[in-house]
Amino acid sequence: MSLNELFDSYRNNPCERLLTEVLKESQSLIYGIAFNIVKHNQDAEDLTQDVLIKIIKNINILPKNTNLPGWVNRTAL
Repeated sequence: MSLNELFDSYRNNPCERLLTEVLKESQSLIYGIAFNIVKHNQDAEDLTQDVLIKIIKNINILPKNTNLPGWVNRTAL
C-alpha cells in the first residue's frame, strides 16, 4: 500500500495500527531526505524523529486531499 493509501485508510479509520504503518512507511523517505541534507547519520536520525513527531501531531488536521509524501518532503526540508 502506498503512503497516500495508508493515509487515506487512517483518515477513514483512525487507529494505532494504521498510524504505525504510516509512520513506518514515512520513516525511510524522511531519513533519505534528512541524510541528503546533513550527511551525518545521527543528525539525520534526529531530524527523522522530529518529522515523525510532526506527522503524529498533524495527521488528524491535514486536509483529506493532502499528498502525504509531498507534505513529508516539505516538512523534512
